[in-house]
Amino acid sequence: MVSDAPINPTQLAGLLAFGAVALAAAWAARAGAASGPSGRATWRWVCFFQLLFVVEIWLSNRHVAHDMVNTWLHSVGLYQDRARLQQWMLAGIGLCGALAAWAWWRSAARDRPRATVSRLALVSTGATLMLFLVETVSLHAVDRLLYRPVGPVLLIACFWIAHALAVVALAWRAATAKC
Repeated sequence: MVSDAPINPTQLAGLLAFGAVALAAAWAARAGAASGPSGRATWRWVCFFQLLFVVEIWLSNRHVAHDMVNTWLHSVGLYQDRARLQQWMLAGIGLCGALAAWAWWRSAARDRPRATVSRLALVSTGATLMLFLVETVSLHAVDRLLYRPVGPVLLIACFWIAHALAVVALAWRAATAKC
């Protein structure tokens, strides 16, 4: 929202979704004494990233960064050939996500179930971060999918809301479980 344009329904959905998750993660970090220090620290990280997502939705720096890169590509005469670079960037994002998921899967077997709940919230947060990165790369075919209207919002807001519902449910479970 760097511009003076009024907030749109997609931005509002993101602000509310990520704000709710930040509050739920803070609550889980505070109430999660049974999950131990690592679980509380994980919930703090989830809260921190959710607050960053709120700021990102508010400022739209991903769009500003995209526009700056496009301006630079124009100035060096590479704008017309950017699709291959975008494809490699998306492949790199996907590879990083796959490696992170693999690392989580390997370590999850050793964790207690409550710690796994907080780690699932962290994985969901990482997936949302990847979604922001994919949006920043802005390959037109991907943009057509993410920016498809679904009722009053764009499809990307539906992904944000799904993430919010999942992490709020995990936070609820972590904060209210009795061990």
